[in-house]
Amino acid sequence: VLDAHGLRQGIHDVYERLKRNKALPDIYGLGVVVLDGHESHASYLRHCSGCLQRTIHTAGGDRIQFYHRQVTLMLLTAALSGRAAVRLLLDHEPQRPGEEEVETALRLLARVIPAYPRAFDLVLADALYAEAPFFNFLLAHGKTRSGGAQG
Repeated sequence: VLDAHGLRQGIHDVYERLKRNKALPDIYGLGVVVLDGHESHASYLRHCSGCLQRTIHTAGGDRIQFYHRQVTLMLLTAALSGRAAVRLLLDHEPQRPGEEEVETALRLLARVIPAYPRAFDLVLADALYAEAPFFNFLLAHGKTRSGGAQG
């Protein structure tokens, strides 16, 4: 069984070592993260207490599909000379039943910002996040947001 706290601490230790060794250069002077929701798997048969569910309408009738979604936060860096840029997953948060993706993202950021207070300045997110509570949360924590079109 994986301990989420222990895993988060391990990721933080890797981040600190990479930062100390100057392997995580900023992009044009800014620490940048990408925030996005992802669906990891779905099933019509297997499910657990943490599953979300949706009704799928088919020619054979309606079926209940069980699935898991999470919001991930990934650090983006500039590429060092002669090397590929580092992409470091800082954390993720499972979406709860009845919860919108933005609510999950705010819970994730509330945990990540104290753990990585100076790791990033700019949050990249899609148009789904273009709402006042999200902007206000970031501004209250000294972060900025850049949105893109959904695609």
